[in-house]
Amino acid sequence: VWYPDPSGPGLRIAAVCRLVAEVSVSPVVLEVRDARGNLVPPTPRPEPLWHESYRYFRVSQTTTDLHDAYRNAFMALESLLDYLCPQVRESETAWFTRAMEHVDGRFDIARTIAPTAADPVASLRVEFYRDWRSAVAHSKSSRTFVLPHDHRVRLDMIESLRRLSQYYVALASACLGLRRGGGFLAQHMLDTMSGIPAEWPVVVTDDGSPIDEDNPATSPAGRPVVPMTRVAGATPVWAVSGRELASLRCVRRLVLTADGEAGAVSLLEGELILGADDVLEAQFSHSVTNRSDLRTRFST
Repeated sequence: VWYPDPSGPGLRIAAVCRLVAEVSVSPVVLEVRDARGNLVPPTPRPEPLWHESYRYFRVSQTTTDLHDAYRNAFMALESLLDYLCPQVRESETAWFTRAMEHVDGRFDIARTIAPTAADPVASLRVEFYRDWRSAVAHSKSSRTFVLPHDHRVRLDMIESLRRLSQYYVALASACLGLRRGGGFLAQHMLDTMSGIPAEWPVVVTDDGSPIDEDNPATSPAGRPVVPMTRVAGATPVWAVSGRELASLRCVRRLVLTADGEAGAVSLLEGELILGADDVLEAQFSHSVTNRSDLRTRFST
């Protein structure tokens, strides 16, 4: 993210290192024996059923666009609801209302997704269908609609998508045997790494070499490297003036260093050229998620 600093002639680059945690564990085998010591054969787990809704949900988890993700997540839920409670001669609104009430009467899922709502089923029904599904499916100015990349409603849409995805996964698990992993590793990693970026110095260089995970050099091409200065304050921000960058043709790479080697790299797509009185600031941060987490970050 680039943005001008209103407090002075400066530009700040905020780089986030996104780390994805994944752990593989070998199957754990338990032996159960009866009172005579005889081995009791395990009860076979039911095979999960394939369903068309999986394809819609997969698209919602792999797309880079939030608008597209919500539309496909709703279609996944719609497909599964129709499988459990087919639509008959009734309006779309009447069917969706009946279907939500029918499946929640069987599986009692809404209460876990919206625990503070007076009527969890009605609350989620209105949110998923009226507030968001209709908004992303229509573009008439006479109706409620959401433009793609409308940042005014983006955070609310992401939160609703999270609840929608949780509801779909819970329903698919209950009726189709869908098994989806989870974990606690991400928060543990985040706690372990907290404070590290604040302790590591940041340098800049005009080296535009591609990032190479096997090469820890701050400048793989051997170009000059200029250190940035830590700005006083609680948030770790580093700064350098255009005058201090006289030895560089431009700025192409910002490097968070650890023991003189690259710990994290932000490679700019083009050449950034600063005037002598311009100030460049850099802020590095990190986020850790589990591989199995539902997607909540999108490029557009």
